[in-house]
Amino acid sequence: MKKLVFLSLLFLVSCKEYRAMMAEETKNIKNEKVYFTDKQFETVDVSINNATHRMFFDTGSGVTMLYKPKFPLSPKKKVREKSVYGFDKKTKISSFNYSADYMATNMFFVKDKYLYVTEATKNQCDSVPTFDGILGNLSDSDLILELNYEKGYLQFVDSIETSGLVALNAKYNDFTGKVSVELEVNGIKDYFLFDTGNKTMTMLNKEVFKFETPKFYSIDFLSKAVGNKLVSVRLDIYSARVTLGDMAFDYPVAVDKTSQRSILNKNFVQKFNWFFDKKNQKAYCKPIDLKRLVADSDNSRQPKRLLSVVSNDKLLVSYRNFDSSFHVGDEIISIDGVNVTPENNCKFSALLNETEDWNRLSIKAER
Repeated sequence: MKKLVFLSLLFLVSCKEYRAMMAEETKNIKNEKVYFTDKQFETVDVSINNATHRMFFDTGSGVTMLYKPKFPLSPKKKVREKSVYGFDKKTKISSFNYSADYMATNMFFVKDKYLYVTEATKNQCDSVPTFDGILGNLSDSDLILELNYEKGYLQFVDSIETSGLVALNAKYNDFTGKVSVELEVNGIKDYFLFDTGNKTMTMLNKEVFKFETPKFYSIDFLSKAVGNKLVSVRLDIYSARVTLGDMAFDYPVAVDKTSQRSILNKNFVQKFNWFFDKKNQKAYCKPIDLKRLVADSDNSRQPKRLLSVVSNDKLLVSYRNFDSSFHVGDEIISIDGVNVTPENNCKFSALLNETEDWNRLSIKAER
């Protein structure tokens, strides 16, 4: 199926790129589990050209991307220069396409894997575990993909017992490998992009969903776009009624000025175990803890909070969810009479992020 889609893209890509896409061959192995090496960040170990790479499993990416290739890059395998754009369609980083000899785990083997190679900028003081790239899709397969958050693994199976599971209509993109599942929110159905890489909020398409009730509050924050570049985002937070089969619960959702499609976030999807049946255009889910899901779901209100981040040797306000004299993106230049410098900014960032009330400190900032 993927190759049929590629045919329609023949005139949109170079001949060299088209040949590299068509050369990719995938073999999937059923009933072989791949466990997350870090459940919190959903990384898996993948072998590419005889080297093990720790890859972040991001179903919203749609491409496989290497930040840190651990094998020699051959000029003959380089396909072409090509920028990668973030979700905002503006943020981009330079990269090039590359045809690796293979990419494999014990659940799949891809010969002549077509991928992106780019350099990711690293935010200073970042405590997030590093990884070598992004695994944006797994395969072009009619096998059913199981994503088990309860035990932390992926695997392909050829059939499932659907009793006790919630069945959802799903759309599968043959070219990118992305999947969208149909959910009912506030009595309205829409397809939500299944995005394990979305660490912010479940987003609603503002053209589909309208709220008569007032928002709870707004969040301003600096979000990591492609290459870990920081982008300013503002979200309006509401509480919405989500219906899944016989279940109904309230859940916090967000809308912003660019909300042109609905997107699930990790906090939502990790409350379930999932099965993706591409052949029949279905997805199935089952809550891991139904009582906790319903009890904890109405979590729209959050305590007032300010956070900071260090980027390019500057200490910046990175998050706020209430009216404050500080604005996201402001540079903090001194704290309690001590100037912020590249040598102490990580220390000060940790202090700010551990302090619930910044009014306890004497902070000078400039926009």
